[in-house]
Amino acid sequence: MNKRILIILLSLPMLSLGQTEKKDQKFTPEQRAIIKSKELALKLDLNESQETKLLDLMKTTWSSKPKRIKHENLSRDERYVLSIEYLNSQKEFQKELKKILTEDQFESWLQMSKKQMRKHRMKRFQKKWKETD
Repeated sequence: MNKRILIILLSLPMLSLGQTEKKDQKFTPEQRAIIKSKELALKLDLNESQETKLLDLMKTTWSSKPKRIKHENLSRDERYVLSIEYLNSQKEFQKELKKILTEDQFESWLQMSKKQMRKHRMKRFQKKWKETD
């Protein structure tokens, strides 16, 4: 193999398939909303009117999301207020989503979101497990 090619290949960051560099992928809230609504449109087989309504809902949801806050720096009361606000926003989102989707589509969405939550919790658990070793 040519030495130049080998040096270039060795200097590239090692990424496995499906792995993305999160630091470079800072999308705007509108871009994230478009991507997420397109993914859901594919997975749930949405019609065009459902897709546009979902996109509008996602845009308003993603644009109103606050920046991440480190919870360890907050008091118990502040964490409580943030938790209540988060749960209320999730409840409102779910209510609006239920208006857009059919019953079957909504059930599929619930199953997908539960699976995603389990996956996320497992990652957090594995991360904590590694930190204790």
